[in-house]
Amino acid sequence: MGAYPSPLHGLSLRSYRAAEAAHAHDHHQVVLPLAGGLHLAVGDHEDIVGGDRAVVVAAGQMHRFRPAEGANRFVVLDLTLGDDRAERLVRTRSASAPFFPVDSGLGHLLGYLGERGTDRIEPALAHHATALLRDALERRFEIPKMPAVVADALAVMERRLAEPLTVADLAAETGLSPSRLHAAFRTATGQGPAACLADLRLDRAVDLLGQGRLGIAEIALACGYAEQSALTRALRRRRGVTPGQLRRR
Repeated sequence: MGAYPSPLHGLSLRSYRAAEAAHAHDHHQVVLPLAGGLHLAVGDHEDIVGGDRAVVVAAGQMHRFRPAEGANRFVVLDLTLGDDRAERLVRTRSASAPFFPVDSGLGHLLGYLGERGTDRIEPALAHHATALLRDALERRFEIPKMPAVVADALAVMERRLAEPLTVADLAAETGLSPSRLHAAFRTATGQGPAACLADLRLDRAVDLLGQGRLGIAEIALACGYAEQSALTRALRRRRGVTPGQLRRR
């Protein structure tokens, strides 16, 4: 893969070589087409990124890809963990509908980025283009405004990831009954509080595994898993990858 990424903003223009590969990464990623196509399978979904189709891939999610015949070129937006707007953007799509259409407005923005003769994006342009792309994607994904009670519960989860939190604990923290809290989460995020907590734990684990400073057993405990094997099972079941695979990236 050839790329000249902007290290400050995670925006790059890339081409993929003619070989099949599979991997996961420790950041979220949106791949948008400029030319050619990329066969991509993520979770239970498979499609071609190209023409009027793009894809969003969550951190730690194993995905297979191979380029279609001929030259190809894509705009790739990498989104770091821990950014609330990015998390909501990714979680809105990645599990249920990772592939999405590129309409004419988004296509014009991509075309502007792709019309230069080099794949290098200057930092100043990357800064503004990243903001424009994120705004365009958020509006197209119709991300609902986060209710205060859900934001409060998510903040509690972030603070207490290492603890054996239950939905009842979260309900007590927010002053709602477990059933009302569950309903609020379903409306705001498309999944219940337990699933959101599982995603936050795995996101933290993916981030720590990518840093490489702690052992896998230490990371498991820091993210609320009783033992290393529990983290391994959760990553394999929800993201299709193991801690060792992420560490070997």
